[in-house]
Amino acid sequence: MLSKERNVSPGFPKPVELVHDRRLRLRPKRLEDAKAGPLSGRRQSSARNQAHLYILAEEMETAGVRVEFVTESFEDSAVGKFIRSAKAFATEVEREKFIERSVRGKRARVGAGKLLHGKTPLYGYDWANGDKSRYVVNPVTAPVVRRMFASSGAGMSLRSIATELTADGIPTPRGSAVWDPVVIRNILRNSAYAGEAYAFRIKHTKVPGSNRSRHTERPRDEWVRLPDGTIPAIVDREIFALVQDRLGRNLEQSPRRLRDPETYLLRGGYVRCGYCGNSMSAVRKTSRGYSAPFYQCTRRSRADGLCTHHCILTRTLASLRRQSLHGVAAS
Repeated sequence: MLSKERNVSPGFPKPVELVHDRRLRLRPKRLEDAKAGPLSGRRQSSARNQAHLYILAEEMETAGVRVEFVTESFEDSAVGKFIRSAKAFATEVEREKFIERSVRGKRARVGAGKLLHGKTPLYGYDWANGDKSRYVVNPVTAPVVRRMFASSGAGMSLRSIATELTADGIPTPRGSAVWDPVVIRNILRNSAYAGEAYAFRIKHTKVPGSNRSRHTERPRDEWVRLPDGTIPAIVDREIFALVQDRLGRNLEQSPRRLRDPETYLLRGGYVRCGYCGNSMSAVRKTSRGYSAPFYQCTRRSRADGLCTHHCILTRTLASLRRQSLHGVAAS
């Protein structure tokens, strides 16, 4: 997005918003709208990459759109384009320097034994001071965390834990009413709840071809250990280790790692629940010593009353699929 309301000077025409996709191709509808009036924007906000600014300017000028910048103006000549590119280069260099200063500041903060804080504290904790350098236990949410670890250690599944928390009306870390098993898993895997405080554990990498970023764990030797007490333990190390062992065994025994993957040929979103339309996942259920593969509705454990039926045997669905294929072949 190149133009924003806050960049408009008094008396300047209202800007038209232009967006470009991951290949820097302007959307035709927006481009046609821009022909009705000038496009305004700040060079600094649109020139984070000098090549992008050049391509966008060329595309707009080719389409007959006049580009004007609120903070400065450039001649419509070769010299003007050169100055615009030079200033875009300077802006890009300044952005790189800003990132370098930011990294140095973070390393200095970690060197002083302080947390790298975000907008909100970790679930189960509060900031200990205005500097946000360490955590203190939150008396309201910490018992919820202990409950998760105790339930998991006792053998309860992630979905069952999420269902119980939802049924009890406990809000999620973001204030939602419905707990997702993924949120439970992320909490149970976080060693901070056992009192281990690390910095530079997670890195953000950009997903190629998109504006999204992916959070990945750094190699262990890149982690920086913070002083003891920076994050007080909510659960003891024994229960944390027990839960990690259980989560590891669940991962090894999950349907995605089964030795007979052909049993679940329709997994991965190909099977939809006939009652609620949600996707169904592959599970293996054991009852009275007998184990059987099923497809189970993933919405079953999100909240009560969302689905009236939850699973179907894989062999039942496979039989119906074969009958359908035979019918298509016969016709």
